Amino acid sequence: MVRLTDPSFYAPVMTQIGSELILAWSGNDPQRNIYSLGSNTGSNGFINRNRFQKHSDQSGAGIAIVNFANKTYIAWAGIDSSHSLHFMELGF
Repeated sequence: MVRLTDPSFYAPVMTQIGSELILAWSGNDPQRNIYSLGSNTGSNGFINRNRFQKHSDQSGAGIAIVNFANKTYIAWAGIDSSHSLHFMELGF
């Protein structure tokens, strides 16, 4: 079991690319930043923690993640008044 110290109001999401696991979540911090971790060991060795810091890279809700054609994509609803949908490729 791995316990991360980053809090979140929402469940994390996970996907796999080959032997690498990608874990992502929307943070409980005041900015509601989105975070991700990668693990290429296939075990509990998560590394490469990323925090997406642009204003549009913030989520007031849970996020979605998918692996398609050997690329990883993440989607979320923004914190703007329209709750705009955002979608981008993760660089794993």
